[in-house]
Amino acid sequence: MAKSDDNVVMKGMTGIIGDMLVFKNRAGQTVVSKIPKFKENRVATAKQQLVQDRFAMACFYAKAAINNPDTKEAYQAAAERGQSAYNVAFADFFNAPIIVSITKESYTGAVGSNLSIRAKDDYKVTRIKVSIRAADDTLIEEGDAAAPVDTLEWEYAATVANPLVAGSKIKVTAYDLPGNETSLEVVL
Repeated sequence: MAKSDDNVVMKGMTGIIGDMLVFKNRAGQTVVSKIPKFKENRVATAKQQLVQDRFAMACFYAKAAINNPDTKEAYQAAAERGQSAYNVAFADFFNAPIIVSITKESYTGAVGSNLSIRAKDDYKVTRIKVSIRAADDTLIEEGDAAAPVDTLEWEYAATVANPLVAGSKIKVTAYDLPGNETSLEVVL
């Protein structure tokens, strides 16, 4: 195996040449080695199989996304230089949304009182579901938050009176385009 620290010709080179050599970039060094040989009948471990299955699902999702003209156009608009709509869709599959904050101070338990939710995703948060449960875990109400228009906040207005706010649980679930979801629960 050869290593190159600052070779003008080889710096940053990666890939395979002639089914003989492999060029890798490791910690700023270009490493050249023979192509590794794998056993023909090797069996993937459970973790490897899980990664392979997720990779296959990401490929399937990205292909389906770019076959839909509207979705392809949306992903292409989010693509940076050198990226394709397929690349953005593929990456989006692997990243679930993040719920940044739930602003609950305006929620008084009265009909019409508000919850504000801030969530982000590498591409786009498509839906936020809110459920409010009493302290004894009885469902009081649930529904979708209104998507932000000129703000980053999703808004949820209560539709059912909640006379005992103390101890109530608010669960927020954020979804993205591939269907990834993330939940966060707060107790009042």
